Formats: sequence, C-alpha cells, structure tokens
Amino acid sequence: MRRVFVLLLVLLALGLAGCTGLIDSETGPVAKLTYTVLPDRKTVIFDASGSVGDRLAFWWDFGDGSGLVRGKPVETHVYGKRGVYGVRLCVEELASGSSGPPGGPPDPLHFDVASQGRVDSDGDGLMESWLVTEVNLLEGGLPHANIVIVDFRGRLCSEDEPILPWQKLTFSATGSYSPDGAPLWYKWEIVRIAPETGDPIPYPWKTEPEFIRREGETFTLEHGLPGPVCPESGPGTWTYRVRLYVSDNVMRRVVIERTVQVGYPG
Repeated sequence: MRRVFVLLLVLLALGLAGCTGLIDSETGPVAKLTYTVLPDRKTVIFDASGSVGDRLAFWWDFGDGSGLVRGKPVETHVYGKRGVYGVRLCVEELASGSSGPPGGPPDPLHFDVASQGRVDSDGDGLMESWLVTEVNLLEGGLPHANIVIVDFRGRLCSEDEPILPWQKLTFSATGSYSPDGAPLWYKWEIVRIAPETGDPIPYPWKTEPEFIRREGETFTLEHGLPGPVCPESGPGTWTYRVRLYVSDNVMRRVVIERTVQVGYPG
C-alpha cells in the first residue's frame, strides 16, 4: 500500500511539472545569439548558429509584430523603421529520431521572460531554450549641436572680439541636427565665469552667480549681457560661458559650450 502511495505522489509531481512547463534538467538546448546592424540601420543579420544542441529548430520573434516564426539559424531581417526592438529567440530540440521540425511553434504566452532558461512552454515534451535581447537601431545617431550668437547689428559674434554690454543678442542653435531625423529639444545656460578657472562668479552687485536659462532653438536677450560699467572705466571684459544641451526623443543628449567676452575694446 505504501509503495502505491509513493508511486501516486511521483505521478502527481510529474503531472504538476507538465502543467508549469518548467523542466528541472541540466541537459537540453542552449540558445546563443549575436547580431550585426548594417549601415542603413534597418537591416539586421541575426546569428544563432552558436546555439548548443543536436537536431534544433529555430523560432524567431523580431519584435516588430511579425510574430513567432520558424526560420534558419542565421536570419536577415529588415525593419520598417529605426527604433528599439525586443527580439526573442527560441531554440527547440527535435523529437528523438526525427529529422524534421516540431509540429507547431512554442507558446510564448507561457514563457517567463525573467527566466530566459529551458522550458517546455507548449507541453509537447520537447525542451526549449529562450533568449531575449534588445536591438537598438538608433545607436550611433547622437545629435549634432551648434551655437550661433548674433549681435544687435546682425553680425556674428566671435570668441575673440568683445560684445558691447547691454546690447540686444540673439542665441540660436541653427545648424544643430539629428542624423536620424529625430525631433530635438534645446536648453541653454549662460553664466559669468572667472576666465582663469572657468568657475561661475557673481556680478559685483550680487552675492551668488546668476544663471540665465532658456529653452528653445532660438531666443533673444533684448538687453544683452551685463559688462563693465562704462568705457571710461578703462578697457576690460567680462567672460561668459554659453552652454547648450541638445537632446532627442530617445534621451540621447550632447552638450557643447563656448565663451563670449562682454566689454569694451582696448
């Protein structure tokens, strides 16, 4: 009677294992995947030929809505647009003595992505190895940033010639662009600095450095930037740091800066 009871417990445990699809085994296939993004950043060559196991079938989900389809160990897939895609690979062993593919695809709905291990998702008795990876077709497309400053006369301001204080200045990111054509956002920061150290310093009538912050591709300071009080006080300039942050819709960001001199020529 006891032997019958033990046998029932074993059968019950096996039945529960079949319901969960988890296989407690160190043997079976192991999915391995590398990929190469071609220069158009839409075509990707996926290579799962390094996967471990005998008599393997390969199931691919390229993350663009094409679904889980059976394919070859090496597949070339063309995406409709650049983006970030979650790619799933399932390597499934074939039934013993079989040379053909299994009858149907594994069931990704019963696959625990967190495990990325060996399972039998569809309960057909064939062990699977799942692998999930992210393909970023936006990499390498950092925005390009550019700073243009125009004075009240409409002339371009250089870093060498001083700008007259309290005169209208226009700051523009003209020439900035995204290689991927993504929309861009602009943030500006202007502050007076010590030319020797580059550290922010206050105006003579302030106790703390004062930052000028703006957003947008272009903005204008109608009264320009403060400088020495008057030409009669002698030649001299104040140094300002102009910093521009340019980011795109996937949070890639570049930061550039330049200095300008505000004052009177000697």
